[in-house]
Amino acid sequence: MARLLRPALRAGAVGISSILLHLGLVGALGSLEPRRPPVPRALAHLDRVLEAAGRVERPVRAYAQRRALVEAARAAQREGKLELGAFLLEANAIDAAEEQVPFDLTTARRAFASRVEGLREALREKPIREAAPAVFGDLAYTGMPGGRMGDALLRGSGSCEPTSHLVASALHDAGLGDRVALRYYGGPTAGVTHLTAVVDVGGEEIDLLTGSPSRPGGARFAASELVETYARAHGLEPKAPGITRSAPSSERPLFEVPETRSLTAGYPPNADRFDSPLPLFGARAVAAPPIAGEKPDAAGASTEDELEQDPTSCVMDVSLALLDPPSAAAMAEDGSAISVELALQPTPQDLERIATTILHVESSRAPLAAGSAAALIVDGCLAGLYQEAALELSLAGQADVAGRAVAEGARVRERARASLARHAAPAATPAFRREVLLSSSGRAWVLLFLEGTEPLLLELGKDAADTYSEVLLYAGLVVSPKTRAVALERAGKMTPRRRMDVMHEVFRAHEHVALGGASRRWASNYVLDAPESASAEARAFVDAYRVFRPLAWRLWEAPSSPVDGVSALAAGLRERRIEPATARAITSYYVRNFVALHRTRSRGGEQIGALDRALAAAALPGVADAEDLALNPSELEALGLAAR
Repeated sequence: MARLLRPALRAGAVGISSILLHLGLVGALGSLEPRRPPVPRALAHLDRVLEAAGRVERPVRAYAQRRALVEAARAAQREGKLELGAFLLEANAIDAAEEQVPFDLTTARRAFASRVEGLREALREKPIREAAPAVFGDLAYTGMPGGRMGDALLRGSGSCEPTSHLVASALHDAGLGDRVALRYYGGPTAGVTHLTAVVDVGGEEIDLLTGSPSRPGGARFAASELVETYARAHGLEPKAPGITRSAPSSERPLFEVPETRSLTAGYPPNADRFDSPLPLFGARAVAAPPIAGEKPDAAGASTEDELEQDPTSCVMDVSLALLDPPSAAAMAEDGSAISVELALQPTPQDLERIATTILHVESSRAPLAAGSAAALIVDGCLAGLYQEAALELSLAGQADVAGRAVAEGARVRERARASLARHAAPAATPAFRREVLLSSSGRAWVLLFLEGTEPLLLELGKDAADTYSEVLLYAGLVVSPKTRAVALERAGKMTPRRRMDVMHEVFRAHEHVALGGASRRWASNYVLDAPESASAEARAFVDAYRVFRPLAWRLWEAPSSPVDGVSALAAGLRERRIEPATARAITSYYVRNFVALHRTRSRGGEQIGALDRALAAAALPGVADAEDLALNPSELEALGLAAR
C-alpha cells in the first residue's frame, strides 16, 4: 500500500510541502516576540489553509487506495477467491473517508458475515427466491437515490442500489458466485434510475427485490462485475462509450448524488426505464415471492384498479385537513409563543401506505394527455400526497427520503404551472373549468396544493352553484387559509340548508380514506376560526359552526342521549345568538340525522320520541317540523308525532 501511495501523492507533494514550510516559518518568527492573545481572524485563515490542503490530499490518497483495492480484487477473482462483500465494504470505507463522514468498517464486516452465514443456512432448506427475503426481510426500502452498502447494512434501510449490492454480494459469497447478477435501468423514472439483484430460476429471471419476474429492459451484468463498475465509477478505468437509447429523454435526475455514494457512473449505460415509478418507502426492501393462487390485498388491489380505470379517483386519497393541519401554542426557550404543528408519529405501515398510494397515482397518470383537466387534478393529488409523505417521513427520521418527497412535489407543481399557463390562468376558459369540475367529482380543492389556482377555484365555485359539488368545493376553500376569508363570505350567503351541508363536510375534514381504510391522522373533527379580516357573513358562518360542531360531535363521534344533545344545542344557540333561520337549520340537521340513525334500530322509536319531547322542552321545532325528514306521515303518526 505504501508503494501505491507514493506515486499517487507525488502530484500534490510540492503544494503540501510548501504549505507546511510556510507554516513552520511563521511559527519560528512568532517565537521571537512576546506571547499575544490569539487572533480569531488568523486562526480562521489557518483553518482555511489546512482545509484547502485536505481538499488536495484526500482525493489523491483515496485514488491510490482505490487502485490498490481494485488490483487486489482482480487478482483474487483470477484465483477464484473474490470476496465481493469484503471488497464493497472496503470501498465504502475509502469513499466515506474521502467524504469525511464516519463509517464503522469493523461492525459492518461482522454484520455482513452474519448475513452470509444466514444465507448459507437458508439455502440448505429453501430455494434462492425464498432464502433471500428470509434473510433480508428486515431491511426497509428508502427511495433516495444512491447510498453505500455498508450504511444500508448498519441502518437496516437503504435505496435500491445499496440493497441490491448487499443481496447480490452476500449471495455471491454464500456460494452462488456469478449465478447472481444485477440489472440496471438507466433511464430515469421521475428523475431516478433503478438497480436490482436478479437470479435465473427455471429459465426465468427473478427480481430478488420484488420476488417476481424481472421487468423488461435494462442491462444485466454479473455480480463480480461490481469490481469493474467501481473502477469505472471512480476513474480507474474509462467509462463505457455511448448509450443505447430505447426512448429519447431529456429528463434530468432530481438529485445530484456524489460519486462517493453511488456507482451509477460505472453501470452499463442504457436509457431503459424501469416501467413503474419507484416508491418513497417500503417496509420490506426484499419482498417475499407471491404465493401461487393467493389474491393480492383487497384494499390495495381495489384502489389500484380504480385508479387504472379513473386516475382522478385519487381525490379520495387526499386528506382535506392536510390543507390546514392542526397546531398548538407552545413556549420557546426565550419565553415567546410559537405555533407547533401537531401530527401522529407514523408507523412503518403508515409510511408504506402513503408511498404505495403515491406509486399508484403516479402510475395511473402516465396515459393522461398533457395539459388536460384530468392531468391537472391528478397533479393536485400528487402535490398533496407528496406534502403528506414529506411530513410523515420527516417524523419517522427518514430525512433524506423526506427531501426527495419535497423535490418530487416541486416537480409536480412546476409541471402544473406550465399546464395552467397554457389555459390562460387565473380563471381559465369556461370549457376547461367544466372539465376540471367534472374530473374532480366536486373535490377540485385538491388544486390548492398547486400554486396560483385560487382564482380558478373561486370561479369554479360560481360554476358549481346549486350542486353538491359546490358543497364539496367550498368545504376545501373554507379549510384552506389561502381562500378562507372569501369562501366564508360566500358560504355565509348560501341558503341555511346549504350552509349546513358545507359545515358537515368541514366537520369531517380529518376523515381520511386511503387504500380502502379510513383513518383520522390528527383529530376527530375540524376546528374553524374566522380570519381577522372576515366579513359579517363570514363571522356569522363561523359562529353557527361553533354551535354545529359540538352537536355533530354528539351525533357522530360520541353518541349522546337526545336530552344531552338538545340541551347542548339550546345552550349554544343562546350563547352565540344565532338568528332564527340558521337556528332552525341546525336543529333540522340534528333531527334529520338522529332519526336516520335510530329509525331502524331496536327501541329506535323510543329514542325519537324522547328527542321530540326534549325539543319541546327547549322550545325548539319538533321532529315533525324538521326539513327533509326521513319519516313519512304514517311513520310520524305511528310514533305519535305531529307538526306543532
